[in-house]
Amino acid sequence: MLMTFENALSIHPQMAQLRTAQIAVQSGNLFNSETPNYRSRVFKIDFDQPLAQLATTNDRHISNNSTPKASVALRNSGKNMSAEGNDVSLAQEQAELAQSVARFNISLFMVREQISRLEKVTTRHS
Repeated sequence: MLMTFENALSIHPQMAQLRTAQIAVQSGNLFNSETPNYRSRVFKIDFDQPLAQLATTNDRHISNNSTPKASVALRNSGKNMSAEGNDVSLAQEQAELAQSVARFNISLFMVREQISRLEKVTTRHS
């Protein structure tokens, strides 16, 4: 089987891109925390399809062809409404943003690790 650069990096570059989009949505919520009638958005990453696809493949092989799907929707919590009709909870958004940044950093670390491994393999065999 031919090893491609994309296969070697696994799903980590796609996850870093999804996390970047998630951080942008959460930053937008924070930026608009005082905007009248602003409804906060939530960025969802759906792992169901890729995980279901993994369950149907051979136990020794993991398909790298499926990427989690992402969507943005209104939070629709109805909670924490301010007098101006804004539903952004600063504490919640800051906590979620910190979590997303940490997950982005993990994805970036994994990409760097995979690249480092590829460099070691290629320099050893040249």
